[in-house]
Amino acid sequence: MRFEFYYDITFWFFCAAAVVVYRLLGRYQRLRSLFLVLCSAFMLLALPRFDLYSLGFMILVSSCVFLAGRALQRSAETGRGAARRAIAAGSIVVIALQLVFFKYRVVQSALLRTVLHRPDPSGDMVFVLGVSYFSFKMIHFVVECYKGGIAAASYLDFLNYVLFFPAFISGPIARYESFRTELAAAARADLRGDLREAGVRIVNGLFKKLVLAIILYKYTFMSPDLDPAKLSRWSALLTTYLSTLYFYLDFSAYSDVAIGAARAMGIRLPENFNKPFRKPNIQKLWAGWHISLTQWLTDYIYWPLCRKLRKRLFLADHPVFLSNVSILVTFLVCGMWHGDTAAFVLWGLYHGVGLSVLNAYQKLKRRARSDLLRRYFRSKLSLAVGAFLTFNFFAFGMLFFFADVLSLDVVRGWF
Repeated sequence: MRFEFYYDITFWFFCAAAVVVYRLLGRYQRLRSLFLVLCSAFMLLALPRFDLYSLGFMILVSSCVFLAGRALQRSAETGRGAARRAIAAGSIVVIALQLVFFKYRVVQSALLRTVLHRPDPSGDMVFVLGVSYFSFKMIHFVVECYKGGIAAASYLDFLNYVLFFPAFISGPIARYESFRTELAAAARADLRGDLREAGVRIVNGLFKKLVLAIILYKYTFMSPDLDPAKLSRWSALLTTYLSTLYFYLDFSAYSDVAIGAARAMGIRLPENFNKPFRKPNIQKLWAGWHISLTQWLTDYIYWPLCRKLRKRLFLADHPVFLSNVSILVTFLVCGMWHGDTAAFVLWGLYHGVGLSVLNAYQKLKRRARSDLLRRYFRSKLSLAVGAFLTFNFFAFGMLFFFADVLSLDVVRGWF
């Protein structure tokens, strides 16, 4: 049996059945956790691009990561620092390598060409759905076990954390401790309140996806009926805006439905969007766009890099420059996480540069002594101008996302 998540009636039939059984299990926490693992495995196997090999691989990797986490927990007080660092670093490297292997076709192709000795191994390419999301969850788990942020871990809870079907395809990226707390609290959750909130989120998500996004789709760069080369300058600008809005509606719809489906079980997932296009600068936009990813990148890339670079005397004396270096590296990783082409790397650098410029501007802004400027910075006009410029900056950056249908010559033709 195969069906698409969220927008196939078969999905909702099995999702409703899962909610009923999960709720009926009530306070039988271990049985409830086991049921949820089996339920998620069944639902994932129904995905068109997911099979038993994918599931087996995920369980194997999850088990290894869990064992590494348990080793870090047990050795928190008695283990040697060097051994703990080796376990944590080795686990993170292995997780990152499997992410690179499955996500980047050029890497996989080169390895398969070497192993299979075939000039064109494209037919043998291997893909694991959800690898970007579950890899980041696993890295979070290892890091927090190393830091002592996870005191004890249950194997069933960890499998649920990795496999949880509502959030498997497109997040949100929950944190292990928060998710485990939600699993434990689900037995005492308010059924009526949860179903009411779940219904609102699911209806909002489906309306975005099945009504608003569908209306916009034919006017976007993704539409097969639209030829970007034939667009005038102003038509291209409008199409860029509509494509950006479509991308937001489509992605936030997935998040709404995922959050709603989880809430029906009594499990609260973190929010993923908070009115991003109303934010007055790109930093605040990113604080409201794919929030769980932004927070993950901030906690596990940006701040560790800042702390490491701060040991350099020059960088310690130039905090804005230090922050900007960390921002550029963080968004380079963000771009590479999103896709395996150079366009995604450029998209990440584009946002990294934008945030770095904003960082420097904010420093100059704090030094302003003019009363007129200070009043302007506090005014609604400043917020409106900032939101307009921020949306345009983000929208033009989305052109990198549409690189598979836009060529450099086409973009040049608009100007």
